[in-house]
Amino acid sequence: MYKLPRIHTQYGARRNSSGFNYLYITSNSYDIWRLSTHEVTSTDSMPGKLLQPLFNDERVLLLAYNDQKPNSNSSTPKAHAKGLLATDGETAVWLVHSVPRYPEIPVYKYPLTGGRYGQSFLCMSLQASEVDKVATQLRLMVPLIYYTRTPDAVLARFPILQQVVAGKWQREAPFQNKVKLATLGGTKFKSFAKSGKAVTELYEDVIAPALDVNLLVETWRNGGGNLETNCTRSDKVYNIQEIKEQHLQIAFNTTSDHSKWAVSQESGFQLWRWRVGGADWLCVGDINRQRDQLVRGGGSVCLKNSKVAQLYRQLIQGYEPCPRLSN
Repeated sequence: MYKLPRIHTQYGARRNSSGFNYLYITSNSYDIWRLSTHEVTSTDSMPGKLLQPLFNDERVLLLAYNDQKPNSNSSTPKAHAKGLLATDGETAVWLVHSVPRYPEIPVYKYPLTGGRYGQSFLCMSLQASEVDKVATQLRLMVPLIYYTRTPDAVLARFPILQQVVAGKWQREAPFQNKVKLATLGGTKFKSFAKSGKAVTELYEDVIAPALDVNLLVETWRNGGGNLETNCTRSDKVYNIQEIKEQHLQIAFNTTSDHSKWAVSQESGFQLWRWRVGGADWLCVGDINRQRDQLVRGGGSVCLKNSKVAQLYRQLIQGYEPCPRLSN
């Protein structure tokens, strides 16, 4: 899911929207980006329909984390990580997103401060057997947990999640980790996480070499210490500069975007809608390509799917080229 920024262009005309419209694809529908008829502020929106029933059910364990918690102007030196984990002990949901001060609990509410910039969301429905794998990543990242509801009978099933709830973080190396996850429908993901103690850049030091691909990365570029495109390694990492959805003709610059995602550069060759001899990865996460993020925990979750990867590639209108080598 991709929430659009408030100010963007559509069909070549500048549009000052509410800031709460969003595009989406799902596991059952990913041929094109679709514009929702609901705003993300509504309980009828995709995240609203997902989260409010979870909030209402006292039998469901909830753990929400965000480096900028709801109704607060303060931030934390802990992980630059945002998300929510929920489980009833049989199945689970893991939501990874980029929105500060979100979500409010127990009544679903999208913050007004989240309207100005673009934002990214990834929701995975999991078997309960995957919960402690997610907890392993959280324990490494050290997120700011601002809300927990932990029914004893449910929490007792997940020993690593118990450590996360108790604040027993991973303090020893290794300080980066990869786990494989599978959804209820059988879709496979790879979750990458790092501790602030790793002092690494997630995309160029962890994800690109692990997947052995060049990455085109979209993250927050309005702060200080932006990292430039890196072409010094065999797996290059490029900064995206402009987004344009071709079907709806919606366009905006990276400076209007707070989302965090990356897609592998095209390789191999296209056979109808599938790629042969190449790797098609799409990653959605919560950390930026900035110097201060080297000492922050964070992560990204990656999916190998040629059609989904191509949908994201088609959003890229421009990216920062390799820096010129000095003489």
